[in-house]
Amino acid sequence: MKGDTPLRGMSPQSVEGDARLIEDGSVAEKRSPCSKLQGIHKMISIRRGKEPDIERVSLLWLDMVRELNPSYTPRVEWWRNITVGMMRHYENYYLFVAEDGQDVVGFIDLMVVPEPATGWPHGVCRHLYVTPDSRKAGLSRRLILQCEEQARKEGAVVIELECGDEQHPFWQRMGYGPVGIKMRKHAGSS
Repeated sequence: MKGDTPLRGMSPQSVEGDARLIEDGSVAEKRSPCSKLQGIHKMISIRRGKEPDIERVSLLWLDMVRELNPSYTPRVEWWRNITVGMMRHYENYYLFVAEDGQDVVGFIDLMVVPEPATGWPHGVCRHLYVTPDSRKAGLSRRLILQCEEQARKEGAVVIELECGDEQHPFWQRMGYGPVGIKMRKHAGSS
């Protein structure tokens, strides 16, 4: 994609299953099959996360960081504090958790923020993670569609995210395209 473009063509009907699990911020009871693991049929539900979920979700966040780059030194307490602060003080912050029974097996979070340069509200997806045992069954897709639906409800015209090069094909299949290149320099470098 060149520049920002409005969301289009990403209705949940275009994807296997129904990703519309949250209505008006309430927890929906709808559950749908997600995968089979060791012969056990798993039923995965998606709901809006709450503050008591942070501890369990932070363990998934830690797994995500370690998987992305084992050399990182993650500060899980920082992530917990930032996420709790966002939940408490920013009404357009959303954390969605995927559960298999009592186990949290995935999450995604979203902020809807005004973008002064374009004049559009933007959805910003910060983190997406699904446990290895729950992958390859459409759960990431369901979490993304949930996030997109919430962003639309909040008036977002575009949704932005960062991803690694190896993740480009997945995001492109979801309808996303590159907008620019993220640059980084270590602060101690000259």
